[in-house]
Amino acid sequence: MNEAFKTSKYELFDKLKHSYFVGPFPEKFPFSTLDEQSGIHMSHTNFITKPQFKSSRHKYLPTYLNSFGKKQTVFLWQFGPFTDNKGVASLTKSLKQLNQLVPKLDIIMCANDIHSRNIFNDLGLSTILCNHNAKVKTDIFTIDKNIQAMWDSVYIASITPYKRHFLSYDLNNICYIAGMLRIDAKRRNRADIEELYKEFCGKIKNNDSTLFIKRLYPKQVSLINNMSKVGLCLSKKEGAMFASIEYLLCGLPIVSTRSAGGRDEFFTDKNCIFAEDNAESVKQCVDEWLNNYPTIEQRQQIREDAIALQEEHIGRLKCKIKEVIEEQGGSVDIDKILNSREINNGQNTKTKM
Repeated sequence: MNEAFKTSKYELFDKLKHSYFVGPFPEKFPFSTLDEQSGIHMSHTNFITKPQFKSSRHKYLPTYLNSFGKKQTVFLWQFGPFTDNKGVASLTKSLKQLNQLVPKLDIIMCANDIHSRNIFNDLGLSTILCNHNAKVKTDIFTIDKNIQAMWDSVYIASITPYKRHFLSYDLNNICYIAGMLRIDAKRRNRADIEELYKEFCGKIKNNDSTLFIKRLYPKQVSLINNMSKVGLCLSKKEGAMFASIEYLLCGLPIVSTRSAGGRDEFFTDKNCIFAEDNAESVKQCVDEWLNNYPTIEQRQQIREDAIALQEEHIGRLKCKIKEVIEEQGGSVDIDKILNSREINNGQNTKTKM
């Protein structure tokens, strides 16, 4: 490949990585090349389906992938639950369009849970069970034994309807990490979000609560987790919810409602109590943890169990990458390419909920 063509390709990649992106991934997302020689890339389903990525997806990505001149493989993390026909249809349509633009392309889905894996398999997609919470950094979210908890509970969630903050309104001494208000008129109804925020502030003003409306660095989020006793997960439908694994890595027990999308994959009867979809039940479950709070040894076990499951999921990803590389006749240090690309640092450089 001549230098002029290489330069052109990297200019395209530069456009891709500087396109609009959301979520807890480093600079190279929403699309990252893990290994150029073997043609292995990684992205997520939002990049493939969401309108805000359409320009990069159609204008730059096909040219970039086709420039390699051979089959390319893209691993897609599952963002979102894909529990309804609309979500599945959107994914199917987008993947079909991408395959038309990039004929020499294999897609491998990284499903958050068995239910999602079955959905993707039924669509005829190559799929592995690898929850996107598996790559959240264990050295960022840790247990700090020297910190005294000051909040009974913490809820890391943007002020948006599907996060169902109303289920927390019976709680006192709670910390909310809400990130920046999502009032981008191009993507959301500004008036609805502002009204929801107004309602939220009115409900919590008489409670002993703390609210962070700003983007926080991961270390700051870890610090607040350590200053809290119980982590909350209250949505009914979303993806695997990065905050849920961040709680667990900090040794926090969790109160969660039942949810589609994959966050349950890391929950056990030792780290989570499931609440009904009402504020009274959420409070009862939080009180249950507070009245029988885990010892530091039990918190450490919560963390270790989460890490063990992370390693199990990442093991599947490594095996599949190895299989693809061997099919291409290559040989690559898989640990090196995964770690060097920093696939996932939890909530990115700054937290986006």
